[in-house]
Amino acid sequence: APVLIIAFGSAPGLPNWGGLLKNLRKDIIARGKNNEGGAGAGAAAAVAAAAAGFDILYVTDTTRSWYHGGANMSGGEPAETHWRGAIAEVASQYMRVLHLGDSMGASAALLYADLADAAIAFCPQVDLVSASIRPGRSAAWMRRYQQALTDGVARAVRERGTKVEIHSGTWEHDLAQAECIPTTAGGSGAASEGGSERGGGSVRVVQHQVDNHRLALALEEAGELLPLVRAAVHHQLAA
Repeated sequence: APVLIIAFGSAPGLPNWGGLLKNLRKDIIARGKNNEGGAGAGAAAAVAAAAAGFDILYVTDTTRSWYHGGANMSGGEPAETHWRGAIAEVASQYMRVLHLGDSMGASAALLYADLADAAIAFCPQVDLVSASIRPGRSAAWMRRYQQALTDGVARAVRERGTKVEIHSGTWEHDLAQAECIPTTAGGSGAASEGGSERGGGSVRVVQHQVDNHRLALALEEAGELLPLVRAAVHHQLAA
């Protein structure tokens, strides 16, 4: 398959990326069959997606160190280099890479966004010092993490042209975390529409009328998450 979806895990089953992506695969195959012989760009995209398919890499941080520390509770650059190398080893075999994550997994999708062509992050933690959900680390470690994450997003947009989407509900805490992501060359802040475009890449913050940190789970239960991810896969196949 030309496209790899890297699904970064958060709390078990929140959301169930395995279930969603299994349903997505079935959905894409069914839509491809239903659109065979159909007219228009939409039908052609559905048929092409079904024919190409996608692979999935599930990544889990069992130490709950926000994908920036090892089993020995180390952190910083050595641990990040280890994670980055392991992910890149698989991702480099594909033409296009899509990151997907929720909460802690969303933070990882952004931290390593420079290894992807697109990243969809639901309610990430960025400023761990002020985050209500965070690892048991020092404030200095958390500040280094925030710098590494924002640097990763900026590098992804500038050098790879990565399309970054950050999805947030209406909970003030999640909105404040989204505002920590630079969306302009000179500063930071969330943009509910558009976002900055730099070198073909972009950072876009999308707000949903859901007052809950488990936004991805809420969207999945409402039947809105699968179409969102399906559109992202279609976009990568067409790129």
